[in-house]
Amino acid sequence: MRTFFLKRNTGIKTRNHWLSFALALGFMAFANISNAQVDMSWTGASSNNFVIEDNWDPAGSPEGNNVTIPMPDTTSATGSPDAQPFAVEVTGAENISVNIMEIVYATENAYQSTFTVNLDNDETTFTNSTRDADYNHTGVIIKRGHYMYTRGNGARFDSDNSWLRVEGGIAEYYNLLMGNGNSPSSGGKLYISGGEVRLNDTFGRIYTGREDGQVEITGDGMLTISGNFIAPTENWINGGEDYSIKRGYDAVADKTTYTAVPASYIGIENSDRQVLKSGEASTDTLHLIQTSSVVDATTFEWRYRAEGQETYTSFTDDNSATFAPQFDTPGTFFVSCLVDGVETENEVEFFVVSNAISFSPAEFPVQFVRIGENGTEITAEFTTTPTSMEWKYSHTPGGPYVSFDPVQTSATLAPSFEETGNTYVVMIAQIDGATHTSVELFYNVEEESTSGKSLTWTGLASEEGTNPANWNPVANPYKNSLAIGAFDSPSTLPYPVYEPVGNDTISTFWVGPGAKMTINSQDTVNIRGGWQQAQGNLIIQNGIITNSGYFRLDRATGKVELYNDSKMFIEQLLMGERSTDGGTIHLNDNAVLHCLTLPGRVSPDTLQSVTYISDNASIEYVGDVQSDVNVWISSAKIVCPDENFEPYVTFDGELTIVTARNTNAFAIENASLDFTTPNTPISEDISLVNVDGITSWEWKWSESVNGPW
Repeated sequence: MRTFFLKRNTGIKTRNHWLSFALALGFMAFANISNAQVDMSWTGASSNNFVIEDNWDPAGSPEGNNVTIPMPDTTSATGSPDAQPFAVEVTGAENISVNIMEIVYATENAYQSTFTVNLDNDETTFTNSTRDADYNHTGVIIKRGHYMYTRGNGARFDSDNSWLRVEGGIAEYYNLLMGNGNSPSSGGKLYISGGEVRLNDTFGRIYTGREDGQVEITGDGMLTISGNFIAPTENWINGGEDYSIKRGYDAVADKTTYTAVPASYIGIENSDRQVLKSGEASTDTLHLIQTSSVVDATTFEWRYRAEGQETYTSFTDDNSATFAPQFDTPGTFFVSCLVDGVETENEVEFFVVSNAISFSPAEFPVQFVRIGENGTEITAEFTTTPTSMEWKYSHTPGGPYVSFDPVQTSATLAPSFEETGNTYVVMIAQIDGATHTSVELFYNVEEESTSGKSLTWTGLASEEGTNPANWNPVANPYKNSLAIGAFDSPSTLPYPVYEPVGNDTISTFWVGPGAKMTINSQDTVNIRGGWQQAQGNLIIQNGIITNSGYFRLDRATGKVELYNDSKMFIEQLLMGERSTDGGTIHLNDNAVLHCLTLPGRVSPDTLQSVTYISDNASIEYVGDVQSDVNVWISSAKIVCPDENFEPYVTFDGELTIVTARNTNAFAIENASLDFTTPNTPISEDISLVNVDGITSWEWKWSESVNGPW
């Protein structure tokens, strides 16, 4: 069968189909294979061993199943108030996992069943996905082994009687919701007397009204939290009666740790190495951990020693548990304190550098650079012109420093590296006959394939979206997740104009309400993640944008604009948030929006979830969905904003196409796909509209949409 295209002899614009490019996105075939899980209840008929099959009803292995550990029956003889509750224990050296595990919550802890992880070593894991039974998380005790709770939004401590005890091993969660609801008025407690609790996100629903706090760390227990977490109140994380709490933050790993120290401990809380310029005081004031030995002390003598020396020099006669050191000469110094004559158990290293060298942009806490990439351009500035200068680096803070290959002697540097790991870069210059060393620029050098880092727009250097200096942390946005939030109204900082050279890839992006992002590409920008949100203004001036997964316009403030010859491929477009708020799309010039499926989540509001078509722009939907699209048009969800234009729907055998048609223009009224056989008339005569003033015409045909006619 041949396909014929009719054309009026008065001239008509044709369009090139680029469906083949859209198909390059492909479809992922997901196999919905599910093994039926068995619902099992603990009886403890044989023993307290979790893996013994006779301990379950129905009998069998709990591996991969939905298991419930009930409360003891307090109405029976064995369930009397004096009886012990169920005490289940998982042991052994084999990894084990369950689909759902619910430990039925007891209103009184005297009757709370418990589940104890006591595996042979911390490399052995017990995994609990627990999609549904996340309420009142309590009764879990970790002694040894690796307990992994993989539910994405964390376990919930809804009641004051909720608790989790970690005495050893590792308890790993995404986050822990420490209260009831979004404005909690109650909440449970986390006890860590040994081992480690890891939060790959953070705490949520924190309850600050509990007098004894919500986290108690004693002994050698440790709490590790992703990000720079600070407890909401002084007592929220505490050491009980016998311990005080020491907090640390690793900026490179972006993790916060809390540990316990005994009452006799005398030490400095913020003990991380600091870098100062000579003549400038520390902005991170040193302070002592408030153990009872420190609280009861009466004298504090802060002192320092230079690197390589053992003799200390006192700073000041001030008598305080806090101190902000200042050094007038460059060098490496170590600071400690005598508390009632007793020296602190730790020292703080200060690397003091020249104040004659500064950087533009100013130095960043950390820059991330992949192998094969160049870091953001940095220029050294001097108070006095140097007679010589050279950039050097070291893998150890404080040196020794070695030369780049080739040697870098310009004032400006955009470094590249050949080895992964922490790298420290300095400018060393000869000024007035003396050697001056700058502050260290800290680079975290990553593998070439590293991706998925979360970057937030700052715009501190320029509007260039590809400039690492405009993001926090400082990193190339390629293959990373981008977040653009609204600045405060007085801010004059620019929003990103993303102009990559060549094809580019972004993991995910979010343009927040009140924010803006412009993409201006001469090639293709692939957005490969499954979570894109345009809650502000996304402007596509040029380029081909491809998006796999969901593209969300889930706020009324969301607005996507396409101009010129830009093209946007979307796998699954959501025009609203669960059929409430929804954004708008504006197609101008020759822009094309190509959707593999019809949009979902459409707001009922007449001004939301609307696509506007102007000029020669168009929407393309895969397949023949003309009837659905016509419903959208009749519901004013596809609109032509220009006077005398209306949405016009055709089907070319592969795509349902929506364009803006001039209602006053000479045109074929019913220009749609039709099927016929040789020597058989088509089902409906083709008719013309707006023929006033036209005295003659000629019908022509072609086997191609582009002719020849």
